[in-house]
Amino acid sequence: MTDEQSPGPAAGEKIDAIREIIFGGQMRDYEERFAVLERQLTERTEQLGEQLAQRMESLEKAMRSDIARLGDQLAGEARKRGEERDAAAAALRDADAALKARLDSVANTGNEEISDVRGVIQRNSADFHDALLNLSERLDRALAQTADTLEDVKVSRDDLAGLLSDVARRLRREDDQA
Repeated sequence: MTDEQSPGPAAGEKIDAIREIIFGGQMRDYEERFAVLERQLTERTEQLGEQLAQRMESLEKAMRSDIARLGDQLAGEARKRGEERDAAAAALRDADAALKARLDSVANTGNEEISDVRGVIQRNSADFHDALLNLSERLDRALAQTADTLEDVKVSRDDLAGLLSDVARRLRREDDQA
């Protein structure tokens, strides 16, 4: 074999040079396109991560705000019902004290008609006392019902965890589909 027939290092270099001439521009173009696509994909992934973080933060702020508002509302309702109960109890004590004073003055007179009146007053006192107790029980039930309603409205931690898990799954599906 002669030098011209045997493939040597010069022949390999010639093949590489021919390959570079034929495919070199296209390969550089593909590499550049892939680099641009990779950069765009990285930027979009970072943007989505930032958007998710912002959405989660805003959701947490909204939930904290709602929970605080509901807590304040519940405290206000409890305070209001407590004041109403205290006012009813004070009215009951005042009425009871006034009634006892009347009964004492009637007891001092000593005639039979006054004795009859005493019986009437005692019956009225019992009715009034029963009515006030009934009112107090209704107020307590209304307060308990309001507290139950507010508890039903309040977001539980389990519900919140489920909601956030669902949001995460949906975002993952959107990312996988994209």
